[in-house]
Amino acid sequence: MGYAFTDFFEVFYTSKVSWFGVNYIPNGSATVANGLSALGMTCYFKPEAPSFFVAGGLGVSTWSTPFESGAETLIGFGLFAGAGYEFSKHMNVEMDLMLGQPNKAKNGIETKYDALSVKLTVNALGY
Repeated sequence: MGYAFTDFFEVFYTSKVSWFGVNYIPNGSATVANGLSALGMTCYFKPEAPSFFVAGGLGVSTWSTPFESGAETLIGFGLFAGAGYEFSKHMNVEMDLMLGQPNKAKNGIETKYDALSVKLTVNALGY
């Protein structure tokens, strides 16, 4: 969801998630969801496709193991930066770097984690 103020600039809400497996001891392996819910913006280099673009946004980062019983979700600050190419009207390919700092507070001590993901996506846009 968003709004394009001009043919070169848009602001939007985005939800990005990277899923991957991790192996750790003593619990074995788990599936992790590194998520980002953010307010973003895109700047296009041309007013219509085909065009390169850059994008970025700030929001809330999450780190969870949704298929593990009793697992908690860590929440913190997150951001993304990316670039891409709109190769035809309504279709693009984009590469994003997502960085989050979900944290965990226990006994009054806050522990911050760094969650880093690189995503390559093909997207269909409605406008």
